[in-house]
Amino acid sequence: MIRKAKPEEAAIIAPLLLEAMPEVIECYTGLTDKAQQLSFLEKSIAADDYLYGYENIWVKEYSNQIIGAVLAYNGLLFEERRNAILSTYGQKLNIPAETQTGEFYIDALAVQEESRGKGYGRELILHVMEAAKELEYNKVTLLSDQKNTKATDLYISLDFVKGDVLKIGDATYWKLFHYIRN
Repeated sequence: MIRKAKPEEAAIIAPLLLEAMPEVIECYTGLTDKAQQLSFLEKSIAADDYLYGYENIWVKEYSNQIIGAVLAYNGLLFEERRNAILSTYGQKLNIPAETQTGEFYIDALAVQEESRGKGYGRELILHVMEAAKELEYNKVTLLSDQKNTKATDLYISLDFVKGDVLKIGDATYWKLFHYIRN
């Protein structure tokens, strides 16, 4: 089952999402200690109206356990909410925005290691694509680490196409686009 996350699940979801985006969390917060990064994510997930908040997360449950999560939101919200994080942590970035107005952006996708390779990541992405369609978006975007060819291959198999290259911290990402057909 895939459903929206709940704020009280932040401690379960945070380690999953951190695995998917440690470079981004470090870049945005300056936090290098994993425990501090987890604490940041837990607080963020439990918060209302926050870039990484529960309102923007869907979870995959199997046998009543959360085994995967996807973070996705309206690209319009990105700049304002990212800047709130940056100012809180005194960070300044000179990188282009990951997303923009008019895009439904998949910020992070993670499945527990022991549950990978069973199609759960694909299910989560398809769920977000359907949600984007229902919300009348015509484009879903995401970044894929160029080193993670399995993930990039998954996205391409779902009709995402490669676009620009974006560097965040020490990582290099493909920006991928999926155009929704109504």
